[in-house]
Amino acid sequence: MRRDYEIIVGLIDKNARVLDLGCGNGELLALLEKEKNIRGKGIEINGKRVSESISRGISVYQGDMEEVLPEYPDKSYDYIIISQTLQEIRNPELVITHSLRVSRFVIVSLPNFGYWRIRLSILFKGQIPSSIGDFVYTWYETPDVHPLSIRDFEDYCKIKGIRIVKAYYLAHDRMISICPNLFATLGIYMLTQSS
Repeated sequence: MRRDYEIIVGLIDKNARVLDLGCGNGELLALLEKEKNIRGKGIEINGKRVSESISRGISVYQGDMEEVLPEYPDKSYDYIIISQTLQEIRNPELVITHSLRVSRFVIVSLPNFGYWRIRLSILFKGQIPSSIGDFVYTWYETPDVHPLSIRDFEDYCKIKGIRIVKAYYLAHDRMISICPNLFATLGIYMLTQSS
């Protein structure tokens, strides 16, 4: 099991209602159904990935989460997952705001563009790296619209009054506890609205 998925599975209660935004091929939802007996649904825009999700037995809606999410009623889910998708969304603030309204908790995982190897590549080569760890796209192929760092995301949460319940940092599959904005390739957060 992927280490980030292992952490996300550990954050979710059994029998919970889960909505996965940008669910991809449905692998995470299928795992949650197996491990936690969740009632899950995904939203995915890519038709090929929707078909893959359906072939796994996942309930998935094909569409744009930015258009669909505002229609969901308040607290209709226990958890919303935004797994390595936030940087690809045109309007991430809209998605985060509605996710916090629609669910009790929001789990966000994001690639850290503040990772030291990315910094060094820009500093010494003057280029955005195309293959460092989890970063495998050239600048013109990347789906990323809003690249961000761990520090960017944590500052955003502080400014918007979003409570970070738990935070985990990974460098590939290893947990990082020192200087995560520099040494982690991925941040995983459990968020809720501040009281």
